[in-house]
Amino acid sequence: MKVKCSYCGQYYDDNIAQCPNCGSPNEHLHRTSDAVPKTIEELKQYCEANGFTPERTRFFIGEDYKKPRAFGIYKDDAGEFVVYKNKADGSRAVRYRGKDEAYAVNELYERLQSEILNQKSHHVERQKQKAVKTVRKQQNSGIYRAVIYCVIAVVGVNLFMHAVANKFKNGYYHYNDTYYYSLDDTWYYFDNDYNNWYPASSTPEDLTQNADEFYTSEYYDYGSGTTNFSNTDFYSDWEESRSSSDSDSDSGWDSSDWDSGDTDWDSDW
Repeated sequence: MKVKCSYCGQYYDDNIAQCPNCGSPNEHLHRTSDAVPKTIEELKQYCEANGFTPERTRFFIGEDYKKPRAFGIYKDDAGEFVVYKNKADGSRAVRYRGKDEAYAVNELYERLQSEILNQKSHHVERQKQKAVKTVRKQQNSGIYRAVIYCVIAVVGVNLFMHAVANKFKNGYYHYNDTYYYSLDDTWYYFDNDYNNWYPASSTPEDLTQNADEFYTSEYYDYGSGTTNFSNTDFYSDWEESRSSSDSDSDSGWDSSDWDSGDTDWDSDW
């Protein structure tokens, strides 16, 4: 079934997340995932349930927060939903402004999930640094040499496993007028004729050997002419499998360990 874009007037398939002509969100799209908050109130409840307070995370739900270093979402006087980031210098980058509340909430929710992974990564690194400091304090003990070798071995194995498990950065790649997406080294490509993402049965050798040259971003670009890979079933299945194993890799991380100083506050998003 075709729907008409409310912004540019072009017709396109109703199951596409955004207009392929102007990139505006499909207001007719029915989202069925119950795991993702669809309203500002649901997102606020999600954050409260997980201890993601605004003071700690710098995510302000339902508030037009003006100070630097903040992510947020609110509904303005014109009835539009605004997703924003206040950078370190106090300037504001608007990620989305429009009438689609579910789409706006999902944009901030995805950024929150990305930031959670960032926080966990930094937490693990801080734990390793604490372990090294503890070992150094035990220099005069008989177990010092054995412990330091164990720490070095564990860190080395972790680095090796990370390198093996993730040869390519997750995100969008642009090669020979075709967009690709690498997700834990599984490649997908965007078919312009069908306006959809599909698994790549084969990937150009030049792309895989020189991947960094063709890497564009971890985040979706509205001007790319593709649909958002994060809205595909491929990505949903990956997130589900990842969340089921998160409890085994958190190393004791919880919301109280959040340090907003680890966030990249200089980028637009």
